[in-house]
Amino acid sequence: QTTARGPVVSPCILLVDAKNGVQRPLLRRCTYGIVWTESATLNREGTALALAVQPADSWRELWLFRKEGNAWTVRVLPPAAILPEVGYAEFAGWIPGGAQMLVAREAYGEGKVRRNFELLRLDTLSPVKQASDPGALSAFQRWQDPAWKRATLSLR
Repeated sequence: QTTARGPVVSPCILLVDAKNGVQRPLLRRCTYGIVWTESATLNREGTALALAVQPADSWRELWLFRKEGNAWTVRVLPPAAILPEVGYAEFAGWIPGGAQMLVAREAYGEGKVRRNFELLRLDTLSPVKQASDPGALSAFQRWQDPAWKRATLSLR
């Protein structure tokens, strides 16, 4: 994964591998937001990549790049399905097998604070299980990413 300039100086994410360099990326997606390239994490199967993108000062999304057959797609996971005020969605771990991932989401909007720890399906981004505390989900106990646990504010 790398970045390049898109139209009107917006950063673009270029998904590349050893065979397909910057001239022939596997996928190109541009944004007007801040791309947190150091957040990029690839699952061990090599079929999914999570990346934090911040389209507004107080709103950070999780972009999920996923290989489907021979092609790559990208989907955006927002902090919540509310009007954007303050929130983040962050990668918290990969589940072996390449079909699920762990996510922490917190958002403030419409007068409410909502914090969720979720086990999501990669194909639909729909929750398999969710809880307000990561200790309530066995997948978080077993598969949470050590770098996420060290750096996240959601556990403080």
